[in-house]
Amino acid sequence: MSAARACRLTLATLPWLVVGGVALAQEAADPQAARVTPIVAIVQRTGPAVVNVCLEDEPATGVSSLGSGLLIDPDGYILTDSHALPRGTGGLRVRLGDGRSLPATLVSFDLASGLALLKVAAEPGAPFAVAPLGTSSDVMVGETVIVIGNPQGRATSVTSGIVSAVGRNLQPPDPGAPAQDWIQIDAPADPGHSGGPVLNVAGEVIGIMHVALGSGSRSLAIPVDRARRSLATRLLDPCLFGELVTGFEPAAGPGGRDVVVGSVSPGGPAERAGLRAGDRLLELGGVSLAWELDVNKALLSSPPDQAIPVSVQRGDERLGLELRVERAESPLLHVWRRIGVQTVDHNTYKGVRVARVDPTGPAALLGLRPGDLIDGLDELLLDTTDDLFRSVRDRPSGARVVLHVWRGRGAWAGPLILR
Repeated sequence: MSAARACRLTLATLPWLVVGGVALAQEAADPQAARVTPIVAIVQRTGPAVVNVCLEDEPATGVSSLGSGLLIDPDGYILTDSHALPRGTGGLRVRLGDGRSLPATLVSFDLASGLALLKVAAEPGAPFAVAPLGTSSDVMVGETVIVIGNPQGRATSVTSGIVSAVGRNLQPPDPGAPAQDWIQIDAPADPGHSGGPVLNVAGEVIGIMHVALGSGSRSLAIPVDRARRSLATRLLDPCLFGELVTGFEPAAGPGGRDVVVGSVSPGGPAERAGLRAGDRLLELGGVSLAWELDVNKALLSSPPDQAIPVSVQRGDERLGLELRVERAESPLLHVWRRIGVQTVDHNTYKGVRVARVDPTGPAALLGLRPGDLIDGLDELLLDTTDDLFRSVRDRPSGARVVLHVWRGRGAWAGPLILR
């Protein structure tokens, strides 16, 4: 037998042949394996955490879709874009990729950050799939991004592109949204993608889709670091939702991993407990902490007026401390409860500026927005939050008052029913 013939026979009888680093026999056994690119793998991992947000009235038709959302917690907390959600109304549903349709509660808006927080009830023993939040602090211009949405509640919709700019200062179409610090991406998207995640090639969420610009492929995304700060200090703030005074604010750790003590108020419960800025938070009330939302959840579920055990890492040392939170109704909280606004005193004009609006409160029904200036209630002139507090403190629930408001250069007034 010639050497050439022997070579041909040997090749013909080999069970597999490696060409270009790919095993042909492996392809024959699993023909899709070679098609699972890094982007496909990211979509397969993250897709189940991307949901559709729609109105209660027609949840099965798709015409009531408001956009997409992102499950960020196994207990059912969902982060989404705020500009498409109705103000002051309920009736929201969330449709998951597996076909389930669940009623959703609108927990809070943070229009200053362009975000909203929803909640769906988790079934016992069946936590939701979640997407890990990364950091936007190291986003690179030119890097590849993947945008995942769930526009109609049936299946995920995916586009990809690159980061075309960071820290972009640009007023988006929604007048209530901020005009600075956007991630601009060059990826085609439609309104149904709003609220869905923007991911890097490592599969980390670096932004939340906000809006497509014009008819081209330019879009704006909310940096995930802004979202994380909002979750910790506004969207699920223990002070507003549980009247808890902790004396510290949680923050993301280096690279968006872990959770640390961001700041400590002098003389507050955290300082008395021995917490320091920069401490890595490990456990709170026996609950392991992975990121900022875990801290607020643990605080809100802790028994009232009891010392809460806290475990922290400080350098090479692990410390066990006790945090005794305070519960007190401040003028700020009373105004939030009765009217549904968070206000700050204005340093230039008479009146108080609206910083945040409770989407389920009387102020939202009246149409108040962040940035409005309240300078009167009935015939009383207001200058500070304390003035507003004193004007509603002794009025009964259900009392009708008239708020006097400045928006831009125009003044208007409207009736409001106190809670």
